[in-house]
Amino acid sequence: MKIKQLAPNQTEIYKDDGTVIFISYETPVAAFVDGFKWIRSAEKYSQTTSRHINKWLSGLNVETVPQAQIDALMTTPLATRRWSAFGSTDISIATFTSDDYERLTEIVGSLVIAQFDDQEAYRSTINELFGLYVDNAAPPH
Repeated sequence: MKIKQLAPNQTEIYKDDGTVIFISYETPVAAFVDGFKWIRSAEKYSQTTSRHINKWLSGLNVETVPQAQIDALMTTPLATRRWSAFGSTDISIATFTSDDYERLTEIVGSLVIAQFDDQEAYRSTINELFGLYVDNAAPPH
């Protein structure tokens, strides 16, 4: 997978299967799929996001699809995760849906280090949360 920043708040994700997903701000809103088809979300977005989509798809024959279809394109093994940032070298493959990702970031974002006795307790909790979302992975010990 490759990520390319086109402009502020405009990003393309290139998946290994040839799919290209266009993201405006933090939302996938359009894509190139199946090697020949351009799609855009039927969802109504802000004027700025609509301008981003229209510019990205300018001059193309585009099919309008439900947002859920574009969200489903985000389901992929994100990357090989190295837990070394948490003190281990265990390697696991992480598979997140966009819903999983949103929920995980919501949970982790709600944590405040002051809620914990020390940095290690905070780190341990985050590792445990990731372990719940990562297939076949155990948090490092």
